Amino acid sequence: FLDTSVHIPSTMNFKVSVLVFLWVSQLLADSTWENTELTTHIWRACSEGDAVRLAAMAVRTPNAVTARSADGRGALFWAYEYNQPRIVNLLLNAGADEDAEDADGKKPKDFAPAGFELAPSDETFADIAPKMETPPPAYNNDDEEDDDEEEDEDEDEDEDDEDEL
Repeated sequence: FLDTSVHIPSTMNFKVSVLVFLWVSQLLADSTWENTELTTHIWRACSEGDAVRLAAMAVRTPNAVTARSADGRGALFWAYEYNQPRIVNLLLNAGADEDAEDADGKKPKDFAPAGFELAPSDETFADIAPKMETPPPAYNNDDEEDDDEEEDEDEDEDEDDEDEL
């Protein structure tokens, strides 16, 4: 005799299953390494020591702290590489993974210059965010629209020049 009944997990088991699924999904989403507009802006902020700009990105785009470029490096790697202890602290306080490895198996601290010193700090991106004078930029791939707008402006200028002749 074949039992054809369907086993429905208890509500608690179902909730745990959903939470595990969401956690794994987030891990997989965060593990995508690619060069994007966002990673370029993060690199610039880290290399220039611009904590306010990085805070704007972290507030507007929560995955800015964990975003990784094609080589597997991200904000924490660059903050160490460019000798930016304040940004390193901000990133660590925001949950950046100090044990993350890039494509070559190197950790963020491996990029710290000789003599790099890190003094503990409780400062967070939320402490800096109110200091922003302008809203943070949007990070999308609508570069084509920007190019079209520039072409329209160029055409308008050409027409003005012809009118003057």
